[in-house]
Amino acid sequence: MVRTERDGLRELMKKAELPEDAVEALEASIDLLEKAKLWGKVTAMSRKIMEELPDGRRLSEILKETAEWKKDGRIDTISEYTLEFLVLLGCWKILEQRYQEKGMPMEIFTASLKDMHYKLMECKEVYGVYGTFVGHWFSGFFDMTRFALGRLQFELQTYPYDKEYTSRGHTVRKGDMVINMHIPSSGPLLPKEAEDAFAQAAEFYKDKFGGGPVVYVMHSWILDVDMVRIIPEGNMKSFARRFDIIEDCKRDVFEDGWRIFGKEWTKKPEELPRRTKLQKAIADYLQQGGRLGDGYGIFVLS
Repeated sequence: MVRTERDGLRELMKKAELPEDAVEALEASIDLLEKAKLWGKVTAMSRKIMEELPDGRRLSEILKETAEWKKDGRIDTISEYTLEFLVLLGCWKILEQRYQEKGMPMEIFTASLKDMHYKLMECKEVYGVYGTFVGHWFSGFFDMTRFALGRLQFELQTYPYDKEYTSRGHTVRKGDMVINMHIPSSGPLLPKEAEDAFAQAAEFYKDKFGGGPVVYVMHSWILDVDMVRIIPEGNMKSFARRFDIIEDCKRDVFEDGWRIFGKEWTKKPEELPRRTKLQKAIADYLQQGGRLGDGYGIFVLS
């Protein structure tokens, strides 16, 4: 039997563990695109992205070209977020081959691919459709600088601040190598899983630190100094407390509110849902006039 391109995408959707109804919805969108003779443009855009390997901003610019396809009345029922997801899925298929060519562990590819699942579900929660509204995010995966290692995602960066940071007898200076991390929305962040991820990252990047202490950083809404203070005791709070926060930025609008409140995140503080302890703590704080943003944290793992 001849293996088709769609067979390859179905295989990816299975590896990403997409929900069955999401797969059906995506397949129906592909059917419409093929009927409208636009599927070729989707695959061409996937190739274009992977050939140019753009940064996040350029990736967003390329994806915006899908808006032109929407002018075709035959695909009015397909959301722009679904279109972008399908383009990005094609990028992952190309990336899979590159992993194989470079001899990279395929379990890391599969773990990283699952971020498509997490972003798909975020889009469903916020906008009510299967797709993604953060297409720019995937550039780090596509240029093979960001990897899922256990529960967390990691990438090498350089320490950006003039002010030195010292911990456990080790000093970090501007330009020094650090491991930046991200927390995918894949469920609770259990302490054992976090420790395992740190260990995997230390092993994966050990050659970059010459046998010395490994330095981890994170830039996140979780590390807003007031967020750390107000969130309930639990896994998230204990994780955040691991970091020394060296920069904090407040904003008039809590732009990461969608991560906590989903589709209701733009409501006035008094109208925000309070279904969980975290939602209640944040909504109450905002209603009292508090401001949230994000912070840059760091710690040394010796």
